[in-house]
Amino acid sequence: MTDKIGWFFPPTGGGQEDGYNDSGMAHFRGARIGSLARETIQNSLDAHDQGAKAVHMSFEVLSLDAPDDSFGRAELRRAIESRRVRAQADEDHGAVGGLTRALGLLDSGEVAYLRISDRNTTGLTDRHWKALVKVKGLSVKRPGSDPLGSHGIGKYAPFAVSPLRTVFYWTAFPDNGRVVEKLQGKSVLMTPEGPEGPTQGTGFYGYRDGCRELEPKWIPRCFRVLDHAGNPQSGTSLSILGFNADPGWQRELAGRVLVSFFFAVSHGNLKTTIEPDEELQERELLTIDRNTIGDWFAYLVDAARSGDADQELEDLTEAQVFW
Repeated sequence: MTDKIGWFFPPTGGGQEDGYNDSGMAHFRGARIGSLARETIQNSLDAHDQGAKAVHMSFEVLSLDAPDDSFGRAELRRAIESRRVRAQADEDHGAVGGLTRALGLLDSGEVAYLRISDRNTTGLTDRHWKALVKVKGLSVKRPGSDPLGSHGIGKYAPFAVSPLRTVFYWTAFPDNGRVVEKLQGKSVLMTPEGPEGPTQGTGFYGYRDGCRELEPKWIPRCFRVLDHAGNPQSGTSLSILGFNADPGWQRELAGRVLVSFFFAVSHGNLKTTIEPDEELQERELLTIDRNTIGDWFAYLVDAARSGDADQELEDLTEAQVFW
């Protein structure tokens, strides 16, 4: 069975080809971390299990060692190399640089990834899963959620912080007394010239036949979110491969949580835990919830003022006033 699992980039069939410059990712290039926080947390709040406690978001950096082929490392490397050959032939220097950096990450041994997971949510049922993973330009909103801005572009925010332009999606949800669990990887690259003709720029990791998501028994443990008993929890996670943000990304992310979601936090609907950095490690401010939000505001406003971050300071102080 395992030979039927891996990366598959469907052929173009003579249709449209894809270049390296993706408008969805370019949309988030200016504020990558802030956009990532806003888009992922909003999606999880939209999926809040109303019978449960606050939505709990977790942002943690993990890593995969060189021998670990959980994400089809060798196949992904070949796919990226074929794109670099095409980019070199086209003299697309921006694409050559980006793809060379991606190959360097894969060859370096350990590959870091940012896992964003939620709890106390409904998970992604079939049509919501399809809208997130497979359909371009579509966002399926749940009843009662805000339809503004639902053009489907937010799903590209995770790719904007992945030098490998690769994200693994995992979800679990209850269905007729059982838990449905599935996983699929997605890589947004470009069209190469291959021996069997050009393929689409976007490929998927899972069952090659039909680009289908994996069933539980084939899902690598590193991408699953399990409870203390080893059972999958209802919810969704995104694993962003090659994550390598600038130092202090945690503070930027925390600031966006306060600016965009202070209402949800202060009303007990949202709790966010962020991977600590050296500056935050000695502080107890690792989780943003209704009990710590005041301390977080004080800390981040002071940090923005000390760092001459005028726009950040303005956004934070305005949010603090409304809070």
